[in-house]
Amino acid sequence: ESWLHYPDQPWPETSPDLEKHVNRRADGTWDGDPLSFRTLEAVETYHRNVAERTRNLLRDVTRKSLEQKFALEGSREWNSSMKHILFHSFVDELAHLGELDCLLWQIDVDPDWLSWLDLHRTMAS
Repeated sequence: ESWLHYPDQPWPETSPDLEKHVNRRADGTWDGDPLSFRTLEAVETYHRNVAERTRNLLRDVTRKSLEQKFALEGSREWNSSMKHILFHSFVDELAHLGELDCLLWQIDVDPDWLSWLDLHRTMAS
């Protein structure tokens, strides 16, 4: 959410319940608070909300909007294009999925494998 739905980002509308799940610092920056989610249902609800808003916003992407520059959080002098923010978000998400697999392997759990095409088909329905 912080890369795509945050002030000065491509789509500044944050989720309605973001504030319930972050710890804000005096300078306005923040960190997610995973302990704020008390149930898996709360995580799923939050995820569905962010995913839905992101799908809606991506429908409006144009070649011109991909080149638009945005200030990145924590460093107002550092700008990036929407294209690079989207690419970073994709790579970052893949890295986190890999981390989850590694954590599961450390406790001797072999995670189910789900291909990108299977995931896309599941999310599209």
